[in-house]
Amino acid sequence: MNVDRQHQGRAAHEARDPSYGNAAGPPSGGGYRCSMTDSSRSLSESAYARLTHLITRCVLSPGEWVTEKQLAEMTGLGLGPVRTAMARLRHDGLLIAVPRVGYRVSPITIDDVTDLFDTWAIVAPAIVDLAFKRATDQQIDEFEAKVRELARRVQDGQEWEHEMGDLAFGLLVGMTRSRRLADIYERLHIDVARCFRVAAVQGTKLTGVTGAPEEIVAMMRRRNHEEAVSRACALVESTRELVLGVLHSSPGIADAELRFPVRPA
Repeated sequence: MNVDRQHQGRAAHEARDPSYGNAAGPPSGGGYRCSMTDSSRSLSESAYARLTHLITRCVLSPGEWVTEKQLAEMTGLGLGPVRTAMARLRHDGLLIAVPRVGYRVSPITIDDVTDLFDTWAIVAPAIVDLAFKRATDQQIDEFEAKVRELARRVQDGQEWEHEMGDLAFGLLVGMTRSRRLADIYERLHIDVARCFRVAAVQGTKLTGVTGAPEEIVAMMRRRNHEEAVSRACALVESTRELVLGVLHSSPGIADAELRFPVRPA
């Protein structure tokens, strides 16, 4: 996989650690249900959450071919739970089964990016606007504490900066107290996170667009939702341009898929 060794090792550890995750949590799987015992359900849920996490962080890169055995080894779980999780991932559109060939992590194409960011350009500002209007003082305090902690981890090299965007939007969705908006975000979350990851690998500083964590918190306390919405729009467009730039630099643009690049030294 085309990821730096330090990141790959950290992500592999997280795949086996049930305490991993972000504020928003993994998607619910679009209502997919299956019949199983409590024990097997617990294992399959763990497998699903861990594999979703690996796809979100691009440890399993867009377009990468995988096997059941490989995923079982990565998660530290048996083939049974992994197969059940893979069925859910196919249902979610995150994994593609190719008959007599194998499984492939869903690629990201130019059409995917265009459609995703056209939608995200509507949803992201709406999340920010409603969150800034509805957030309680306690929620703002919690937001500040979590973002500051993650900022410290980014500075120490324990996390990548793109995690800031992923965490922030997960927390902001909760502040909106809107179930419908949360459902929409849940459907977009993984592909948006994968694009944030590409932006981070290319060396893009997201805080250069959004502002430092303390600036965001200060805007929240002032309820300055107009400035926050403006920055959210700028973040969407800057990320769109960067990801499309990666795709357009690929040979055969019409069929180009996003390949996860090696992180610059």
